[in-house]
Amino acid sequence: MEQSNVREPLVDTSIDEKSNLMVITTEMPGISKGGIKVNASNNLIVLHCEKGDKKYHTEIPVKTELEDSSAKPLYTNGILELKIKLKGPVKSKGMDIKIE
Repeated sequence: MEQSNVREPLVDTSIDEKSNLMVITTEMPGISKGGIKVNASNNLIVLHCEKGDKKYHTEIPVKTELEDSSAKPLYTNGILELKIKLKGPVKSKGMDIKIE
């Protein structure tokens, strides 16, 4: 597939620790929900859709294991919201850095 006509949609990813969910919100205006393909694996979510000359593609890396079968997509007015249950709690591997 030629990539010159493909746009990378705006994506917002958040973790809801109380309900143990990853929530991915993506803007893909002008696309019908039947044209959206979502593929989820343990460490990558791939979103692809096209309608006429509008094409969107993005790959979202995931840093924690997901229950792929729990994915619940909702597409309304050009916004795709995808909720996927996490297999376990998110473990922070960072450290606080003091700003001087």
